[in-house]
Amino acid sequence: ALAEGALLAALTAVLVLVGYFIPPLQVVINIIWTVPIVVLIVRRDLRLGVMATCVAGFVIATFIGPVSALLLFTQFAALGLAYGYLFKNKVSAGKMVAIGAGVSLASLALNLYLAFQLTGLPLSGMFQEIEGTVDYAIEFYRSTGMLDSMTEQGMTMEQVQQAMLSILNIFKLLLPGIIITASLLAAFINYVVAEKILQRLRLLERGLPPFRFWQLPWYFIWGVI
Repeated sequence: ALAEGALLAALTAVLVLVGYFIPPLQVVINIIWTVPIVVLIVRRDLRLGVMATCVAGFVIATFIGPVSALLLFTQFAALGLAYGYLFKNKVSAGKMVAIGAGVSLASLALNLYLAFQLTGLPLSGMFQEIEGTVDYAIEFYRSTGMLDSMTEQGMTMEQVQQAMLSILNIFKLLLPGIIITASLLAAFINYVVAEKILQRLRLLERGLPPFRFWQLPWYFIWGVI
């Protein structure tokens, strides 16, 4: 059991490092790197899964630094442990996805809190940094001649700047929904990948039914509202 735990902890660390050092793969790998932990918990138990997660975390911290490793693990490690425990106890697929979504949102909130605490940058400061990019964009447009093209079409620099600020204001309004939706989507993709791998390893008999058979309770619409 310990040898298997060490092997899957090493596989977890390798996946994370591949995503870290090959940025194009980072988005995908960040979602699925917990799958070896899920497999370990289903094959063995939750205790060994927690141990393997901690070992992988220490290994990753030596390569990418403790802060980056902490933020990465607070966002996804709990989701992997939760799915492993739920798969192990044969919880129904619908409940598992719902619990995974809740864990993912809680992990996201913790991750954002730690990020703001570690960087010392408040939320308002982050928005100010975003608004500061407007000046850089205007300068870029001026250097490439795009600003001259806009002024020839009847737009002044103030109008261009105001249009960019309007887009940023819309982005600030949409940002919480974007983050929450991305977190829920990551939880669902993590579940689907883990389910397929467990089925291939013959550790899981059945998972989500075909999409045409999906049904949601009537009160689900209130979450959307």
